[in-house]
Amino acid sequence: FCNFAVNKLPQTNWRYATRKGALDAVDILFRNGIRYLVITGGEPLLHRDLNAVVGHASNLGMVVLLVTNGGLLKPHRIQELAASGLSSFIISIDAATVQAHEENRGLPGVCNKVREANKQILELDLHSTASVTMSRLVDYDALPDFLESLGFRAVTFSYPLGSLQSNFLGFSSSDLVNYTKEELLDAFTRIKNLKKRMMVVNPTASIEEMQRFLQDEEQRFPCLGGFQYFYLDWDLNLWRCHNWDTPM
Repeated sequence: FCNFAVNKLPQTNWRYATRKGALDAVDILFRNGIRYLVITGGEPLLHRDLNAVVGHASNLGMVVLLVTNGGLLKPHRIQELAASGLSSFIISIDAATVQAHEENRGLPGVCNKVREANKQILELDLHSTASVTMSRLVDYDALPDFLESLGFRAVTFSYPLGSLQSNFLGFSSSDLVNYTKEELLDAFTRIKNLKKRMMVVNPTASIEEMQRFLQDEEQRFPCLGGFQYFYLDWDLNLWRCHNWDTPM
C-alpha cells in the first residue's frame, strides 16, 4: 500500500540503506535461501546505489523486482536497471482515470511517463505489473481498460491497511481504505471477476482465503511470515514480516 503523501515523512527524516550494508545484507539473505528480492520504499529510484544493489543481487542469482511510483522512470534509468539485471517493474496505480490517479499521487504527468516506460520495458523483454491498492478511488469495472491504455498486461492488488505494527509506513487511517466487512468482501469478489478481463497476479485461492479471514472462517493456508517472507528495513534490520511488532 503505497501512501507516502508529501507531508507523510519530512525530507529531514528520510533514511537510506548504506551501499556496503545493502550489499552485505543481500549476501546474507542469499546464503539463507532467499531468491526473490522486492525493492520498495518510499521511492527506490531516489537511492543513489540502486543499480549496484540490483546488479549484486542479480549476479548472485536472485530474481529482483522494483516497486516505484513511476515518476522517475526515465529511459536511461530503465536501461540501466535492465543492464543491472532487474526482472520486473511494479508500478503503483491508484485509480482508473488519469485525473484521479495523478491528483491522488501529486504527480502531474506521471501517467504519460508510465505509458512510455511500459513501451520501453516491453521492448527490453522485461515485466511490468500495475500495483493497485484496494481503495474507494478504484473503479473496478473501468480499471482494465485504463491499465491497458497505460501499457500494462497484469495487475496485482494490495490489501487496504489501516495500521501496521512494524516501522513500515505502508498504511493509513484514511477513509479511502476504511471499509466495512461487507464492502471489502464485495471488493474481493470484483477482483476475482476481473480475472475474466486481464491477468490478475493475486491467486484466486489467496483472494478466497482473505474472504474466509474476513468472515472468521477456518484458514486453509499457514502464514509465510518468517518462513518464506521477510521484511528488511532501511536500517537493515530483518523482521518476520512488515506487520510484525519487533525485528528478529
